[in-house]
Amino acid sequence: MEEGREFQPSTSSSAEKSGSENSSDQSQELLSDDSRFRNTDLPRTPIVYPFLVPGLMTPQHDQEQMNRGPGIYAVSANPLMHAFAGYQTPTLVPFTYNLPTQPSSTGNNGAGDTQVRDGEQPQAGPQRRVVIRRFQIAFQIDLFLILKLMAVIFLFNHDGSKQRLALLVFLAVIVYLYQTGALKPLLRWLSQGMQQAPAVPPRPRMAGGRADNLGARGNENDAGEGNQQNDGARDDEPAGEAPAGEARNGWMAVRCYLKRKPVDKFFKLNRVEAKVIHFCVRSTCLMKCLKANVSRYFFSFYSTMWKLKIAEGSSPWLRTLNEHCGRQVWEFDPSGGSPEELAEIERIRDQFHNTRFEKKHSVDLLMRLQLRKENPVEKNFPQEYVQTIEDITEDKVANTLRRAITFHSTLQARDGHWPGDYGGPMFLLPGLVITLSITGALNAILSKEHRREMCRYLYNHQNKDGGWGLHIEGPSTMFASALNYVTLRLLGEGANDGDGAMEKARDWILNHGGVTAITSWGKMWLSVLGAFDWSGNNPLPPETWLLPYFLPFHPGRMWCHCRMVYLPMSYLYGKRFVGPITPIVLSLRKELYTVPYHDVDWNRARNECAKEDLYYPHPFVQDVLWGFLHKVVEPVLMNWPGKKLRDQALSTAMKHIHYEDENTRYICIGPVNKVLNMLCCWVEDPNSEAFKLHLPRIYDYLWVAEDGMKMQGYNGSQLWDTAFAVQAIASSKLVNEFGPTLKRAHEFIKNSQVLDNCPQNLAQWYRHISKGAWPFSTADHGWPISDCTAEGLKVVLLLSKLPRELVGDTLDSRRLCDAVNVILSLQNQDGGFATYELTRSYTWLELINPAETFGDIVIDYPYVECTSAAIQALAAFKELYPQHRKEEVQCCIENAAKFIESIQASDGSWYGSWAVCFTYATWFGVKGLVAAGRNFTNSSAIRKACEFLLSKQVPSGGWGESYLSCQNKVYTNLEGDRSHIVNTAWAMLSLIDAGQAERDPLPLHRAAKDLINSQCEDGDFPQQEIMGVFNRNCTITYAAYRNIFPIWALGEYRCRVLLATVKN
Repeated sequence: MEEGREFQPSTSSSAEKSGSENSSDQSQELLSDDSRFRNTDLPRTPIVYPFLVPGLMTPQHDQEQMNRGPGIYAVSANPLMHAFAGYQTPTLVPFTYNLPTQPSSTGNNGAGDTQVRDGEQPQAGPQRRVVIRRFQIAFQIDLFLILKLMAVIFLFNHDGSKQRLALLVFLAVIVYLYQTGALKPLLRWLSQGMQQAPAVPPRPRMAGGRADNLGARGNENDAGEGNQQNDGARDDEPAGEAPAGEARNGWMAVRCYLKRKPVDKFFKLNRVEAKVIHFCVRSTCLMKCLKANVSRYFFSFYSTMWKLKIAEGSSPWLRTLNEHCGRQVWEFDPSGGSPEELAEIERIRDQFHNTRFEKKHSVDLLMRLQLRKENPVEKNFPQEYVQTIEDITEDKVANTLRRAITFHSTLQARDGHWPGDYGGPMFLLPGLVITLSITGALNAILSKEHRREMCRYLYNHQNKDGGWGLHIEGPSTMFASALNYVTLRLLGEGANDGDGAMEKARDWILNHGGVTAITSWGKMWLSVLGAFDWSGNNPLPPETWLLPYFLPFHPGRMWCHCRMVYLPMSYLYGKRFVGPITPIVLSLRKELYTVPYHDVDWNRARNECAKEDLYYPHPFVQDVLWGFLHKVVEPVLMNWPGKKLRDQALSTAMKHIHYEDENTRYICIGPVNKVLNMLCCWVEDPNSEAFKLHLPRIYDYLWVAEDGMKMQGYNGSQLWDTAFAVQAIASSKLVNEFGPTLKRAHEFIKNSQVLDNCPQNLAQWYRHISKGAWPFSTADHGWPISDCTAEGLKVVLLLSKLPRELVGDTLDSRRLCDAVNVILSLQNQDGGFATYELTRSYTWLELINPAETFGDIVIDYPYVECTSAAIQALAAFKELYPQHRKEEVQCCIENAAKFIESIQASDGSWYGSWAVCFTYATWFGVKGLVAAGRNFTNSSAIRKACEFLLSKQVPSGGWGESYLSCQNKVYTNLEGDRSHIVNTAWAMLSLIDAGQAERDPLPLHRAAKDLINSQCEDGDFPQQEIMGVFNRNCTITYAAYRNIFPIWALGEYRCRVLLATVKN
């Protein structure tokens, strides 16, 4: 639409005069047509009508004018006149000419007359000339409303997001225009809906020569004169004299009253202009809702909605063995969730944030809200509460079990497994963010919603002193504090963002010596980022992979997690790889050191470590070894001819990395080596297929809860949790009521078994057999684990005893035998079972453990948990298949039982390596010995274990053990001698298996009372302190434990204590 072009009917006497002045310079045209400013150099600032003094008046529209029908009206306004109180609103002048979309064709002789349409006669009488301007939306200035809207914007944009700020400002503008009345005519028409519209005022009589309104351009002075005569004319009055007070030609602000017909036809707009108008119409339809529910629209943007996707994977870069069974991935859904759901999510997020220093563990409520909605409960059972142990009855326990199992069944995914949070460590997410930042894939892989939730998680788990712990419940360490500070900076947080949180973190780091005191893993991550020099690292020579295997310190003899982490680390160290030096990296060099970066003593930094991180100090022999390698060996290997050996070692390392990637479908054994392997693939070739195959598997490790987005310690604990859940439900003897739940779980467990060994020569790649094993998470992960195989075998054997109509078909006996073969192959010479492989080297190899933060990581040690699980599985298999490898199975069970007895502590306990701690391991120890044929009468180990557990029962009747037991290897109660439902369940299960009910059931009754009264109203159990642990010093979350083990303990209590007592 052209600005400043004038049109008039061809019959007007002034048309030719206007055409004669067509050579006037269009650049001199003013927004105002007032002749006094036509040739001045004053600033051309458009004045929007009406311009009101704040608070003095609100726009009052004359009712007669408001009742006019849809159409386009011109409003004359004096550009110098501000609309004060009492100033009459200008009259609406009907404007019914078509709006041109093409420039007019004018000649130098002024012959720009329009042609008369066929069949139309020129109209006699006075005519009006109309100046067409750009569309303007009238609004008023209201400072009080502006201040209110600014306050709302500030309230909902406290995290500083630019995208959110833009949306808030846009919505505030819409609200402002609505409140000040600028959009009132349009809203009034929209609110009428399908009601009869008021009569459209008659059109003014038009001249005959209207064809496309392509008139001649007239002289501006003449236009002004014409407008002075006709601009004020009402559409129901003859065109002629203007009303008094409105005869001056002013700037024409145009208001659009949209007619109920397609606007593109009505206005003769082109396609693009029509789309713009349609968008405006659709937007204004929301104004009334926006006025009544403005907080909802702000809130919908603020409260993000995430959806958990189960067993899905449409990417062509994803590989799978079983249709992604067990895969759990969170995706952002911008349109998901009702206002009530969004409000609930925001409430629980706020609740966690406000209590984050008292309750550091999330409740995993986002997943629970979604799955409970997808699996609604059809029947509710009354909540039970017992005052004294005399009030405990079989009916009350059964109702408690029904409520608990019903609730837990609603959390089951459609593929049969129970998803859940497996986070807790605070050093995992930094590796991912650093890797994606180096490779340039950060923004492509992590959306702004991912990054926002990651920031939320890191801020939520920052300690009061400003640092971060090794895990969510731990005290601040340099390792976690420095890496999480770097992570926030890479995610876009400024050095002073977070309402002082970043400054507190930086102060903590600098007050504890700066990042030169970070652990060796932290030094490696900062070195690849470019914020730390490689000369400040102790050597990680990849040449160790070229050594002969018979040497006890060959990497192939190490624990698989240890060697799979140090494998890519050695590759990066051998290449001295450093990522792009970005402005953030340069800034980090200034922010994280107590001295200028170029003045750092890197040789001293090699062995420097903050005391807060020093769980496993380097022995003297290790310092001597690193010093020799750093000063003597490395200079040789970095130069010719030693560099040829280095290149060969790097090539060998990459072959092992690719083998690991391909045999885990690029999931990898754990999160640390996952991102390290991905980085190595990118360093080798940024455009490689291997790197592209790594990217979609990142999401397998990410989990969202009310505390934010975290990186899990595995790609989940799917098989492990499902196997325990089935055994817990079966223990209740209520299986007939939960057949569909058990059937789905049965299918998942069958689908999760590993069906083949890894390809090629297993010895060449230092791998154990895996055919018939069960992994910790999914079949696509594929790493075989002894206790996971045992628990999987126990479950399929247990379900094989139930009717097929209830739980589905049994597993083929050949696959059962394959599982037994894996278990038998994993027994060490001392009778014990390690985790993934046999114990391949000696305990003294721990002397070269370079990780100051973790203990007992160099070799795969035998554990009471793995050994006990193997005994239980083989005993269950022996019962159903007594002739299969009879002597081997019996010998294995007996040797394993002797191993458990040999490692029992003098106080009767066992140390737990995979959960907290002595109560957990003692449950496994007792259960394994009972499965091997021991009992309270013939086993002193069981008697001592019972004495130990009874001595730790707290006054409430339960048990409560702190993670400090794992760290210090001394039993430690929770603060205040509080009980913990999971520890209580483990102790109950141990005592029930040991026959405590026959001797003195009172401790069991007290514990059962504690569990029954702990149950929540909906059947859930409360989330308490973290219960998982690994590497002695780091805790990890098992979100399902709080549901599984109370069910298991109460199920055994009901059947083996209460019902057995009634029977006797």
